[in-house]
Amino acid sequence: MLHTHIGGASFSDSFLVMSYILGLKLEKEFFELVPPSRRGSRYCSSLKDLNFNFDNLKSDNEDFRTRCKNYYNELFKYLCGRYPDTSYNRFTNHPQGRTCGYNHSSPRYNWLNFVPAVFDTKGVKNSWTLEFRLHSGTSNFMKIKNWIKLCMAFVKFADEFPEDILNNCVIINSKKLPLNINNIIKKIYPKTENKLIAYFDDRKSKFSGSSGDYENLEYSENIKGVEEFNNVLDALN
Repeated sequence: MLHTHIGGASFSDSFLVMSYILGLKLEKEFFELVPPSRRGSRYCSSLKDLNFNFDNLKSDNEDFRTRCKNYYNELFKYLCGRYPDTSYNRFTNHPQGRTCGYNHSSPRYNWLNFVPAVFDTKGVKNSWTLEFRLHSGTSNFMKIKNWIKLCMAFVKFADEFPEDILNNCVIINSKKLPLNINNIIKKIYPKTENKLIAYFDDRKSKFSGSSGDYENLEYSENIKGVEEFNNVLDALN
C-alpha cells in the first residue's frame, strides 16, 4: 500500500487536535478517492470520534488553547491504548513500539495514523510525521505525486488555518466556502489547483459505483508501472 508520511508542521497540541477534527470531517470524502477494497480494510480503518468540542471558539482565544491541551491529552491516552503510563511522552516511543504490537484494533491502523505524530517512533529528535495509510499500492508517478500533494495540503491547512476548521469552512478571498477537499486544494495551491481538482474528481467518479471494473484497471495500471520500472532497471544492468 502507499503509506505517506508528512512532516514539516508545528506538531503542536492545536495542530494535532485540528488535524484529528479535520480527518473526521473529511473522512467520507477521502474514502471516495480510493477503491472500495480500501474502504473496508483493517489496515486503514475509520477514525474514532473523540468528541472534541470547541463551541464556536476563535483560535486566538485562551480557552481554545486550554481545550487543545486537554484534548491533546485525551488523544495521547487514546493512542496509548491499554498502556497509559506517565513515563511516555512526545519524546519516547509508543508503549508497544512503532508498530503498536501489530494490533489491528490499534489507532495505528486508522487511515490517518497519529502514532508517529505524537510519539518518537524513529529515534530521531523532532521527526514527527502524520501518516496517511489510505491509498492503494501503486508505482504510478502521477498517482503518487497527486496523493502526496493532497496529504501536504491537508497538513498545511490543519497547521495554518484552525479558524477555518473551527467554522467548518474554507475562507478564500474573504468568502466562506464549504469545507471540502477541492476548496482546501484551492486555498493551498491557488495557481495550480485546476489539474489537481480534476484528477481527484475523476477518481471520485470512477469509484462511485459498486463495479469492480475500475479497481481491476487500477491494479492493471500498477502492474504495468512495475513492469516499466523493471525494464528501466534491466536496461541499466
